[in-house]
Amino acid sequence: MSHSKSINRRNFLKKLSAGALTLSALENFSKFALAEVSETPFIRENWKNPFIRDGKSLLVVVEGKDKAKMLEAGIEALGGIEGIIKGKEAVIKPNFVSPQPYPVTTDPDFAIAIANYLKKSGSKKITICDAPGSDLYGGKDRKFKFHKMFEKGEKAGVEVIAGDSMKKEEFIDQKRKEWEANPVIAVNKTIVKAPVIINTAVLKKHSAARMSCSLKNNFGAVLQTLRTNAHMKSSQGDEGTKFYMKTISEFADAVRPDINIVDANSIMLREHLISLGGEVKTGINKMILGGDMVAIDSYCAKILEKYDSTFSHEMVSITQDYAEKLGLGTRDLDKVRIIEITV
Repeated sequence: MSHSKSINRRNFLKKLSAGALTLSALENFSKFALAEVSETPFIRENWKNPFIRDGKSLLVVVEGKDKAKMLEAGIEALGGIEGIIKGKEAVIKPNFVSPQPYPVTTDPDFAIAIANYLKKSGSKKITICDAPGSDLYGGKDRKFKFHKMFEKGEKAGVEVIAGDSMKKEEFIDQKRKEWEANPVIAVNKTIVKAPVIINTAVLKKHSAARMSCSLKNNFGAVLQTLRTNAHMKSSQGDEGTKFYMKTISEFADAVRPDINIVDANSIMLREHLISLGGEVKTGINKMILGGDMVAIDSYCAKILEKYDSTFSHEMVSITQDYAEKLGLGTRDLDKVRIIEITV
């Protein structure tokens, strides 16, 4: 790396810490950051939805209050995961975007319950990994500490990794010619290189994304500069909104989880953070599981629409249509086999 690039990077960091980052500075730094991320063939190229029956994606909706029992019943309804997980390493991708409790973020005890289930199903090694922050922002692991995730993981015999979203060496450069918004996406190595990826999402209204669920949860697997760039562009009119909505789908496409589990026992209305005016709605008592992120989000959008007067399903149509175009699933629930059970 040249001396001039090092100076530019330091200037970028100063601007970021002072809160005076411009879009131009961000885009310049992104070029330097991505130049240092190693490039490999598209790792998840051979991904296929493992939960298909009679040509239709399976979507399981479990109603109940005991999350461990709901999880077990839901996976059993999908046909089990022993064939997917046995003898393999797995990574659980939670949502630890903030030091705020569930349902702003993943229920840490539920993350451990998933890990315990994977153990029983024969997984060789289980890791819980997210990259929601950086030492640049006051500590990459403070959100994990808020949830006591390290202590819970140690007790359960599960490795917990708080990735640094700004450390380029923790990410790997991925490309797909189909991506229209982000030709290159740097994805967390621990997550994307795992033989099995478990995407554990919560259901929330979101000011920029309109809704945060299984597709949006993959933001925490991507290099921070790309995430920040998308957020900054989201406020730049219709084209900026379209860029952001497509970015949600592209980030999800770069990760391609094997199974998606939405803990909707409680959900967030109006906003994704309590500190921004979000409202917790309890008593939903649902868990949604499957391999099709688009179908899951389409189903969950109807749940959110039912309880949140500020949200409508069509607000996420750009994201869902584009995700469908990328081959991640279908938003047409008539083309999905929905299994509803109560435990």
